[in-house]
Amino acid sequence: MHTEKKYDVAIRLPNWVGDAVMSVPGILALQKRGLHCVLIGKPWAQDALSGLNCDILTHPKGFLQQAQFWKKISTKKVLLLPNSLSSAFAPRLAGKELVGMQTDGRGLLLKHGICKTPGKHEVEYDWQLAQLTAILFDKHITKIPPPRITLPISEKAQHAAHGIIKNEKLADGFVIICPMAAGLYKGTSKIWPHWNAAIDMLNQQGKHVITCPSPNESEQCKKNHPTCRVIEKVDLGTLAALCAKADFILSNDSGPMHIATAMNPNTCGIFGVTDPTLTRPWGANYFMVENGWPDDGNVMQWANQLNQTKVLTPPG
Repeated sequence: MHTEKKYDVAIRLPNWVGDAVMSVPGILALQKRGLHCVLIGKPWAQDALSGLNCDILTHPKGFLQQAQFWKKISTKKVLLLPNSLSSAFAPRLAGKELVGMQTDGRGLLLKHGICKTPGKHEVEYDWQLAQLTAILFDKHITKIPPPRITLPISEKAQHAAHGIIKNEKLADGFVIICPMAAGLYKGTSKIWPHWNAAIDMLNQQGKHVITCPSPNESEQCKKNHPTCRVIEKVDLGTLAALCAKADFILSNDSGPMHIATAMNPNTCGIFGVTDPTLTRPWGANYFMVENGWPDDGNVMQWANQLNQTKVLTPPG
């Protein structure tokens, strides 16, 4: 741990990949105001956010270990991006001044809190917290977040992506799909049921269609989608670099969707059960119909139109 370093603010990252990516505009805004930030999150944050110019530490498991961890972080102010009560306990016990949303009954643990009003996007909520944090240092952040997420990528990730493109002999205009999605939403899968039909259509058009699942999803992904090229052991930073090179990306509502959106505006999220108000791809496109999932024809119409014009066209 970088115990010898002095930070202005420690930022506790969300526990999900997509949520962490949606926090990047606020993090970059704080950095641009001259604040020295340290990011604290899950192990995957080291890869996903490796292009940010700041230290990234892994949050330990176990309450006592977490309390000791927070005591060693050399800053008083902690920006809490998770909304849970549990995320506030350890840093508060360590004597930190917490900034966060007044959610999950944790208002008394926060030094500076914001009431979370419904109807906003996660990017906007994180932007509000960044604004409040900046004010504590007599800094100013504009009221409206940027129209797109920009995710910096490390040279290591760019080099790894170039190696994959070369080794896999991917032609210009390859397509990335993200057909997996962790967890359920109100007991319902977030996975679009028409992936194989879309893959077959893209294959018939001569497209190189690839997917880069997480290690625990690889076998299931190969089983579910036998006509798609599965590239294994791709970390999140390298996935981001690949997305920047892709012709376009199709994805479930998932962490990779937000990574893709931050790298390539030609990303289309496919929604069927989750609420796009909160987690739609910020600065890209999405499909959702009133009753259930969009069919493969609608999604492919967007993809084919994009392929013909090379200009982003909103679906629908």
